[in-house]
Amino acid sequence: MQDRHGSADDLLNAYRDELTGALVRHAGHDQLAQAVSRAHRIGEPLVLAFIDVDHLKQRNDEQGHVVGDLLLREVGSALRHGLRSYDVVVRYGGDEFVCGLTDVSLAETERRFTSISDALALDVPGASVSVGLAALQQQEDLASVIDRADHAMYERRRTRRG
Repeated sequence: MQDRHGSADDLLNAYRDELTGALVRHAGHDQLAQAVSRAHRIGEPLVLAFIDVDHLKQRNDEQGHVVGDLLLREVGSALRHGLRSYDVVVRYGGDEFVCGLTDVSLAETERRFTSISDALALDVPGASVSVGLAALQQQEDLASVIDRADHAMYERRRTRRG
């Protein structure tokens, strides 16, 4: 029986991007802020990943938005399956995702995202993502660590293409 406020599943679905299954930006931001607060409070490592789907606009322009949407769906699936159930996966923008991984080293996070990228390339030929990582530093706020991860993503993309 559903009460006038809806079921718990309805509430959870309101916070999920229906295309990718990731948290929507505002809900994800809250989860990431809580992870930052907890990491500072208990001294737990936290690594943020900024992910950008490579060439999505080009796929949309050349093959249509249905193909682009399928790619985004596959990226969301690869992230959810390649990370732990308690890691935070957020659809940050159109073709951008931010993930928060607690109690894990930068090197282990790098290995996980390499595996995710490899799996995505197998599932969707020609698909790739650019990933930038940043480990939370003492007294750093969420905006700063996201910004560092974003810059790391652009630097990785630049050196990979250059």
